[in-house]
Amino acid sequence: MMITYKLNTASKDELSRHIIQSNVDHMIEVRGETRQYAQKLVQYAMRFEAWDRNALVGLVAAYVNDLIKRESYITLLCVNPLYTNQKVASNLLTHVVDYVKKMNFVKINLKVNQNNKIALKLYQNFGFVPIKTVTPKIFMSKPINEK
Repeated sequence: MMITYKLNTASKDELSRHIIQSNVDHMIEVRGETRQYAQKLVQYAMRFEAWDRNALVGLVAAYVNDLIKRESYITLLCVNPLYTNQKVASNLLTHVVDYVKKMNFVKINLKVNQNNKIALKLYQNFGFVPIKTVTPKIFMSKPINEK
């Protein structure tokens, strides 16, 4: 298995399939159907992708477009269950942080379910800190380019 990392190459259909295969499609009911959400990601989000040959196996979608506040927002991180414990999520987050730094943004924000202990630990290891809790979500933030 050879994982390669790419930016913004997945189609709407590839994103939809990956979201479903990663078992996170249940989180999207508020955002609309999976295909509509995938289309929104194609149009507006930076997509940091992990590929194993021709299969999308990991994804972080982030909005890096607030040029006033210079804050970015991770809207989705999902890894195919067959690829967990292989540093795919960590490598994708590293790419996101590097990109956000390069764009001179000052912060990365996200929210995570408080019951998702694996994701919480991953984000904390990357320097994200909780800023508020609105059960069941924890809002987290990571400062970038601190002087």
